[in-house]
Amino acid sequence: MDLLNRAIRHLYGIGNDPILECDAVIALGYGLTIHRALPDAERKVLDEARKIAVSCECPVAWASSSYFYDGCEDDEDRLKEQYLTDDKMIPDIHSIKSSAGITNSVTEAREIKRALSGAGIEPRTIAVVLDWPHARSARIIYEKTFPGVRIMLHSVEGKWGKSHSAKLQRSGWKWLIANLGRHFFLRTLGIEYVADIQHPTKPCVES
Repeated sequence: MDLLNRAIRHLYGIGNDPILECDAVIALGYGLTIHRALPDAERKVLDEARKIAVSCECPVAWASSSYFYDGCEDDEDRLKEQYLTDDKMIPDIHSIKSSAGITNSVTEAREIKRALSGAGIEPRTIAVVLDWPHARSARIIYEKTFPGVRIMLHSVEGKWGKSHSAKLQRSGWKWLIANLGRHFFLRTLGIEYVADIQHPTKPCVES
């Protein structure tokens, strides 16, 4: 199974771009687990985003999901902020977050662009940190959302499991198929079609 996963990643994944400088690093979101915690992929994305932000002396930007339960975007924001600052040995991380919740990768990109603009940042170069199956469709979304901006991708290997609130993220194979589907729809039906899609979810429980 690991060999097959590596083969698929080799065929479908995108190699990481060299990131020497950028105006902002975007940490893609993966919602919350049913126990209202950050999933593995989100923690790994934040780890890499923090490293890039420190190296490039730029802010980390994100938007959080609004469709798991009322107020879940506020909980997700709080958990991300805590995670980014839990290492006291690193410099302070400047974070920029959307004030509006999001429902999928397209609305996420649009809200992040709005948040950056509200902070007075009109980037020329951005780094997008994400899990590897997401990369091809994310490149399309971010190139369309940030026309004329150089988009650099840095991917991680997320672990998926039954504790995730988004049903399509409860196994690596489901998530890969979901990303292949999004990529296909972006290529054939366009970004506006994908913007209307929302992932089916399982209710979160009180932590």
